[in-house]
Amino acid sequence: MKIKKQKGYVTLMMMIIIGALTAGIVYTIMSDSISSLQMGVSFSQTYKARSYANACAEEALFRIHNGDITAHEDNTSSPISFGTNETCTYDATVSGGNVTITVTGNAKRAIVSETVNGTVSGGAVHITSWQ
Repeated sequence: MKIKKQKGYVTLMMMIIIGALTAGIVYTIMSDSISSLQMGVSFSQTYKARSYANACAEEALFRIHNGDITAHEDNTSSPISFGTNETCTYDATVSGGNVTITVTGNAKRAIVSETVNGTVSGGAVHITSWQ
């Protein structure tokens, strides 16, 4: 009995090897793209949270300038909403001409806190630090 050699065996094996390598490369590219996308979303949320915190700090400074927040008075704001799971709050204190404002901005899962220090004189607020 003669055994016939089957043609195309080498071609089939090459196609399987090339297919496996291509699948590995595609998987690597896709996982890197997904990681980059997640980092971009995280950066965007952090940027928004910082913007919300700055908005609350500006609101507190405006209220101090208008005399709505006066000496020896602690004032904690209700959350100011910018959308679903996007808020900011502030806690402002004016004491002896010194101003301290602590703000928190939330955007989805990102949370940013800042502290603004300054002085108030004759209704004018002078910022000494904003961190």
